[in-house]
Amino acid sequence: MALQLPFDYDHFSTLLLDAARNAFLRLQRERAGETFYLFALHASEDFANFCIVADTEEALDRLTHAQYQKYRHSWYDGLSFSELRQVLRYGAGEYFCPDAYRPLFDEVNAVASRRSRQLYEAQQQLTSEGGADYAQEALLPYRRAMISVCLRVLKQLEAEGIFGPRERRYEVLVTFLSGMIYHEAYLQYALDLNAPQVVERFLGELVAAADVSQIIQENMWRHAQM
Repeated sequence: MALQLPFDYDHFSTLLLDAARNAFLRLQRERAGETFYLFALHASEDFANFCIVADTEEALDRLTHAQYQKYRHSWYDGLSFSELRQVLRYGAGEYFCPDAYRPLFDEVNAVASRRSRQLYEAQQQLTSEGGADYAQEALLPYRRAMISVCLRVLKQLEAEGIFGPRERRYEVLVTFLSGMIYHEAYLQYALDLNAPQVVERFLGELVAAADVSQIIQENMWRHAQM
């Protein structure tokens, strides 16, 4: 099958840039008293839906307090508040694809959904012709092209100063996420979007979180046996 899958990436990039810019700026206006430490662009696994992800120290405190009060004598037994905070720092927090901001991405997601359906139909045809691996390999350039658009958008927003003043930039992680969220996913594109010292700090936070996560897993297993 000769692939004929034209797509105006420049137009889509413009739509995504405008939507992301408006969403990030609106969130910062509405949470002007909070300290942001994360900004990310998120795409569903099939690149049919896009949204923003952000987090603040204050929102993290609220989440940690709620979780600590609920599970401190079970899953989080033996953990301090600060240790739990380390684990929750990079997860689906309060500002993960906020519902109130989704309408800003309506036009983006309409275009993305049509493109996703087109690629899905091509995948089905390719799979029937040569198998799943053949289809995945054939469509990989299209997936990479969408990722490139997302990275380009984030770099443009960076250049516009959307992610904060230069003096605070080293305290903020900027990244692109796709599909399921797990700690290592934050790192995949962080190297291309942040200064080395930001990535180094982030890696240290991941190591600390992994140690605490092991304790939580043991607690969960123990309580499941009761």
